[in-house]
Amino acid sequence: MSQAKRIYLDTEFHQRVIRGIPSLELISIALVEEGGRSLYLASKEFNLAAAKRNPWLRQNVLPKLPPQQNWKTRRDIRDAVLNFLGPDDVQMVYWVIPHDIVLFEQLIASTVTTIPKNIERTSYNLAQHWADLEKPAILPEVDTTQEHSALYDAYWLRDVDIALRQYAQSKPKPA
Repeated sequence: MSQAKRIYLDTEFHQRVIRGIPSLELISIALVEEGGRSLYLASKEFNLAAAKRNPWLRQNVLPKLPPQQNWKTRRDIRDAVLNFLGPDDVQMVYWVIPHDIVLFEQLIASTVTTIPKNIERTSYNLAQHWADLEKPAILPEVDTTQEHSALYDAYWLRDVDIALRQYAQSKPKPA
């Protein structure tokens, strides 16, 4: 793919064990383009009662979700995500945790081979890029009152990517 548009991705999810098998349940997903266009949706298909029993989710994620009457089915979320991405070539960008990519791919495709062709198969881990640059102290500040809202976190990723690209361009090139 040439010059794929970067899409900053964040999810909130509930990780639990069901009958001895680890499981991820999508709670919310956010996609942000560099220019600021965004999509933010919450699922009505995760186990809300189980999520409420998780103290971390109850304190950090559930209060930041949109009103419950606006939550969508996974099918509606999938359709909205694919519509948001459109036909342009895109590369998904995330921070550290590959669960975001796993949940994204599970949402949009039944198998790896059915992922739309315009979505690059290699996603971009910004945390790895930051580490490769020797972890410069240039990351945007995190508003801890907003953190763990998928939408806030996806915008933060966009700002991190911009800061890292500016930093990398300003570094002297080895001779």
